[in-house]
Amino acid sequence: YSVAGSGTFNNTGKILAKDGNAIVFDCSTSKNAISVVNIMGSSEIKGNITALNDALAEINLGYTADVNGNKTSTLDNAFKLNYNNDMSGKITLNNKAGETTFNKSTIEIQNLNVDAGSKILGTADITAVNIQNNGDITANSLEVGKDSTFAGNYILNTSSTTLNSAAVLGSFTENKLTINNGNFYAYANHVNLINSPFLISDLTLNNAYLTMMNSNINNM
Repeated sequence: YSVAGSGTFNNTGKILAKDGNAIVFDCSTSKNAISVVNIMGSSEIKGNITALNDALAEINLGYTADVNGNKTSTLDNAFKLNYNNDMSGKITLNNKAGETTFNKSTIEIQNLNVDAGSKILGTADITAVNIQNNGDITANSLEVGKDSTFAGNYILNTSSTTLNSAAVLGSFTENKLTINNGNFYAYANHVNLINSPFLISDLTLNNAYLTMMNSNINNM
């Protein structure tokens, strides 16, 4: 399925790609427009999700649909999506409710927002410029701020994150962070962001290492 310009696509069914791409955002005909995809209900998606030609895209997970399949403002706390493919481009991914599981996926996007009560689960390698997490994230690895003009931010207030490894270029605030059998790299020396604080209430390193550069850790 291709979404262009300021179009909106509401999905509650199956998208089974044969050529590798299930959803493609393309701004070749309309610059600076934001295309929106709402994934709801019992959606099933097989194939990559890609934003081409600097397309700006927004994906919302966990809203309920009305009888016509359109997005409502009501959250679906029973929402579950299992996704086994990759996602890339200038995409803002909003995990509004329920559980989204990325199985061995590579997620390389602009923004990841995880709302309170919602969960990102699985074994994905996640890269984003900015992450706002008020829910829970479990993944294989997490990289924040990579290749950004300004260092990214990882802001988590009432959340918990469990990873094998993490690399952060920018500020970092987390309620509970667990690193298993990996490393936590904290760098705050990128583009006018020097000595940025890393605020962590509960840090657990299981057979893991902490590496810091130009950063301060404040144990809250």
